[in-house]
Amino acid sequence: MNVGVVSLTPSTTLNPFGGNILTLSGSAFPQSLTEGNSISLTFSDSSKCEIVSISSTLIRCLTSKFNTAVTTNPTLTVNVNGKTDSSRSVTVSSSPTTVTLLTPNSVSPVLKNLLTINVTGFPNVMNKDDIEVSFVSTNLATPIARKINVVEVGTTSTGHYIKAKFGGSDSAIYQLIVRSRTYGNFDTTGKTLTTIGKVTDYNPKSGSVHGGTLITIDGYHFSDDY
Repeated sequence: MNVGVVSLTPSTTLNPFGGNILTLSGSAFPQSLTEGNSISLTFSDSSKCEIVSISSTLIRCLTSKFNTAVTTNPTLTVNVNGKTDSSRSVTVSSSPTTVTLLTPNSVSPVLKNLLTINVTGFPNVMNKDDIEVSFVSTNLATPIARKINVVEVGTTSTGHYIKAKFGGSDSAIYQLIVRSRTYGNFDTTGKTLTTIGKVTDYNPKSGSVHGGTLITIDGYHFSDDY
């Protein structure tokens, strides 16, 4: 039996950075991804749509970043055990939601910090429960991922802000990842968080053998609790 896609939603103004959940209805889909079935969903710009659930008549998949330099109207090819359907296409937005500022962008690896993320171009009313914030290390042999809690969202004169609590992590450089469950991924290019705790100097370098010398220690991200 030939695979057939009857509908694809949503299909317009998809997020160019991916993260949209698409729903395909049709026929001759596998009941599952096991039992020797081979299925792939690939757009004509070579981006993928990762399957998150499947039945014989319904597929839900998560879009990856589109290659808008190739096309903003890619066609989706559904390949099920070598049988294909390329009857559906989508349009991709040219205006991504962009993170313009992350503050602070350097914190202690062991202390809790409240981070503020400034955003422009978000097309909807922002809801705290719709936003996901996470970090992935970029300079460790074994990458570390940290999902953090969003505690507040709101509007600014130029867009929106997100406040999230970072509970600490291994010393590293972390790439910021922000996603709306309904709209998809934000453009976080170049937005990183550095976790570092370091002593850079101390003075004086000598003192009385009987003690009582006041020492000043310089460094990064000490706690003010004592």
